[in-house]
Amino acid sequence: MKKILIIGSLAFAGLYANAQEVKVDVNNRIRVEREREVKTDNRLTPEQLAELRVKKLVLDLDLTEKQQKKLFDLEKKSFDNRTKAFNKKGKKNKEERFEKQKDRLDDRIEYKREMKKILSKKQFEKWEASENKVDRKKTRKEGNDEKRRSLRR
Repeated sequence: MKKILIIGSLAFAGLYANAQEVKVDVNNRIRVEREREVKTDNRLTPEQLAELRVKKLVLDLDLTEKQQKKLFDLEKKSFDNRTKAFNKKGKKNKEERFEKQKDRLDDRIEYKREMKKILSKKQFEKWEASENKVDRKKTRKEGNDEKRRSLRR
C-alpha cells in the first residue's frame, strides 16, 4: 500500500511540474509577442529619423540650407536601407551573414563618400572625429559583450 501511495504521489508531482512548465512557456511567448508589437508601433519612420539626424548635424557642424537638403536625402536613404535589412527575419548561415556584413560596410563607405562631397573640409573632419568616438564606444561595448558570452560558457 505504501508503495502504491508513493508511486502515485510521484506521478502526480511530475504531472504538476510539467503543467507549470507549459504555463510558463505560454506566458513567455505572449510577453515576447506583446513586446514585439510595442517595438514596431513605437518606431519612427525613416523620414523622421533622417530629420532628427540632420538637425543634430546642423547643431554640430553649422550646415547651410543646401547641405541640409542633401544630407536629409542621404540620411533618408541610409535609414531606408537599414530598415529593409532589419526587417529580413530568419536564421542566416555563415555565407548570408558575411554578405550582410559586406553590404553594411559597402553602405558605410558610400555614406562616407557622400558626406565628403556634401560637407566642407573642416566640417568633414569634425564629423569624422565625432563618428570615430561613436565607433570606439560600439567597439568597447561589443568587446564587453564578447567577454560576457565567454564567461557564460
